[in-house]
Amino acid sequence: SVEARPNEGSRVSGSLDVEHEFSDAQKVRVSGTPLTSEAEATRVRFGLNGSRASDDGRWTLAGGMSYATSGGSHELGGGLSLKMRF
Repeated sequence: SVEARPNEGSRVSGSLDVEHEFSDAQKVRVSGTPLTSEAEATRVRFGLNGSRASDDGRWTLAGGMSYATSGGSHELGGGLSLKMRF
């Protein structure tokens, strides 16, 4: 994870996560039918987050985006929040 603060009211951070599953495929039986789950062994996720706060601390606007890949699948996520103090 990397973090930078351009000024006191702003914050930017980034992250890189790598997950590796060491176990074999999962096998279960449902109503007598065998089911097997074989997830990709390695998953990589990149993230970038930032926030900006008002000078008086009454509000903070924060947001982030992430991208993950595992084998042939891809995932894109994001969020935005506003925090206010009364």
